[in-house]
Amino acid sequence: MAGCDHPNSPAFADHAVQLHQDKPRWLEAQAHGLQLLANRYQQDIHGPALITRLEHCLQHLPAIRRENFTGSMLRHHHHKSTQYMAQWIEAKNRVL
Repeated sequence: MAGCDHPNSPAFADHAVQLHQDKPRWLEAQAHGLQLLANRYQQDIHGPALITRLEHCLQHLPAIRRENFTGSMLRHHHHKSTQYMAQWIEAKNRVL
């Protein structure tokens, strides 16, 4: 995309909107995306592997969550920050 300095730039958003509003360009981009996907994704190999992995994750979800240190840490800090924000709002409202 010419003119995009950074993927988060307003120009990127403008190009996305233009693409969405131009049906022939949208269909062309969609076809290119499907072609790229077909070249890299072998459904007969990757499809069953994905299903097997998902079934494994469903069967072992508690253990996977227990062993996910980063996820546990993020959840803990998210809940603590929510708790502290609630306490701060309470204290602020008490002063008023």
